[in-house]
Amino acid sequence: MHFFNHATFVRRIDENQFSLFNNLLKRVPVQELFLRAEGKPIEKAEFLWKMPVRKLLFSRWSPWKIIDYHLFENEHLQKAIVYHGYYDFVIMTIMLHASLSRKKP
Repeated sequence: MHFFNHATFVRRIDENQFSLFNNLLKRVPVQELFLRAEGKPIEKAEFLWKMPVRKLLFSRWSPWKIIDYHLFENEHLQKAIVYHGYYDFVIMTIMLHASLSRKKP
């Protein structure tokens, strides 16, 4: 599943519009979530990005809310891949993950 966000995309996402799609997703596992951009439309589509996925691809432009959810709450996550990540972003992500992992019981 790929989430794109463009400056012209301002449509409000309504979960009811996607009820059939949402029911299908509950029966068919989504293997990969590819976050290509940041933005409120993506973050508001919680029913889509909170699905259990095994592989997460994200960049420095991806919403931290979604990254945090998958790194720390998605029990099915097996692999996280950073793309277009500069050195400081990758180090910050690793340090954040390490510090929060130590705090969990």
